[in-house]
Amino acid sequence: MNIKQRPGPPFAGTLTYIDHEYSINFMHSEPDQYLDCTADGVASVAIRTLQIEVGLPRYEALHVWGYFPKISWKTAELPIPRSTPGVVQFVGSTFQRGIAYGVSDEDSWRKEFDPRSGWLRVAPEGASAEHLTEIADGVLIGSTDGRLSSIWMRPLFA
Repeated sequence: MNIKQRPGPPFAGTLTYIDHEYSINFMHSEPDQYLDCTADGVASVAIRTLQIEVGLPRYEALHVWGYFPKISWKTAELPIPRSTPGVVQFVGSTFQRGIAYGVSDEDSWRKEFDPRSGWLRVAPEGASAEHLTEIADGVLIGSTDGRLSSIWMRPLFA
């Protein structure tokens, strides 16, 4: 999926991993800001059951959520990600309200967790250097050559 990154403030809120639900969820601190970006509803970009929520009509990434069981995570030493705050917009695709659109190579995406730093990285195996944009507190979206290349998350555990 093609994306465009630009400077801007990330959404304020709390990213949480909920053990008993095997899920990840984002709670916006400023609901009005979220509602302003979803005038025509939402769609999702999905990597299996992990979703990037996309606001319509601007196709901007808002946060991540979804069923995301720890049992599927591999322990790894991850570098501390360096990112810039901003907005990620999906381009070159048409989204319809309420539909989740899967990435084309989702079977190759690995889930890695670094227990020392608390960072989770979801990316295709062998992914290369990338530009990271912080779209929301604890949520980074990676791009390589204008294409979605990773999701980095640092949730609280509940």
